[in-house]
Amino acid sequence: MRRRALLLATVTLAASLLAACGVTPQQSVSHPPKTGTVVGNFVLSVGLSVSRPTGGTLTFTDQSEHRSAVRIAVGDSGQFTAHIVPGIWIVAGDSPHFGNGCGGQTVRVTAGKRTGTTVYCVGK
Repeated sequence: MRRRALLLATVTLAASLLAACGVTPQQSVSHPPKTGTVVGNFVLSVGLSVSRPTGGTLTFTDQSEHRSAVRIAVGDSGQFTAHIVPGIWIVAGDSPHFGNGCGGQTVRVTAGKRTGTTVYCVGK
């Protein structure tokens, strides 16, 4: 009888502690990501077979009726990562080593997925 009372007291105490910590079964439900990830390189092509990474700014323009834009800075390594809402985007670049208005690649971004692209600026 005493063993049963001790077991009941232990279970009650454990349940009370878990409830006090806010642990509920509903917290294990995960929500899908609301963005996708675009990774890539920003490259300056200076000849037919010569290209090098470049820094600057990339602008992602949404092709939906909202026409929103996301701008990211890219370092001299040319590598970039952008977290963007799903949709179809046009990527254009500006580089101090080239000027304005290069690129123009279309990128399809899917929630929770990773997409790769290379944005090219062609030197004259």
